[in-house]
Amino acid sequence: MTIFILTQILFPLILIGWLAFVPPRNLLGIGIQSLMTAIALVAIARMGIWVFPPWWTPYLYGVLFILALALGFLRHQPKRRMPLSWPGWVMIVGFVAFGAYAGNEAARSWTGQFPAAAPAVDLTFPLRGDNFLIVNGGSDIRINAHLKTLDESVPRFRDYRGQSYGTDIIQVNRWGLRSRGIIPKHPAAYLIYGAPVFAPCAGQVVQAIDGFPDMTIPEIDLVKVAPAIA
Repeated sequence: MTIFILTQILFPLILIGWLAFVPPRNLLGIGIQSLMTAIALVAIARMGIWVFPPWWTPYLYGVLFILALALGFLRHQPKRRMPLSWPGWVMIVGFVAFGAYAGNEAARSWTGQFPAAAPAVDLTFPLRGDNFLIVNGGSDIRINAHLKTLDESVPRFRDYRGQSYGTDIIQVNRWGLRSRGIIPKHPAAYLIYGAPVFAPCAGQVVQAIDGFPDMTIPEIDLVKVAPAIA
């Protein structure tokens, strides 16, 4: 959770605040910083798991970015075209490198929303109702953490490859929140808890297991169940 707070709340606000209050004093510098900040915000919006803060937060960042850009120009009104000292050029080079990295991540996450070049099964959405969001899904690891388990160089992933192409779904209320509280421990506090799950395709049930207690959030069930022999 800490890393999500850093990357989805603090880091975007630092970038926006930097642009608003201490932008470069030259047109090239503020132009490069503005462009690279916008690219970074798009990358964060694409790859973030927006359960808290909610899904609409990137749109709020977009509004703050526009306001920060206007404020930076109005307060400092840069008149020089180029930096006058080497620190200014170093900052420009740093922002270009950062923007190139963020842009590549954003582009690759965008392609992850399309099916991979492999045989696929067309499935029906397994839930009924409204306001469901996919927080992990797709064909790229940047938007689907389950794909990590396909890495054969990590032995501990071997037992979890059944979830490699899994999808995480949440249900949200009208405010975009998935639960009562940020990370409540009891599963019943989440809107999606108890929702009936329907078969996404025609088939035969091979194995059904029941009787395990609900785990408290964020505990993970480490009990391994032997697969049924068809």
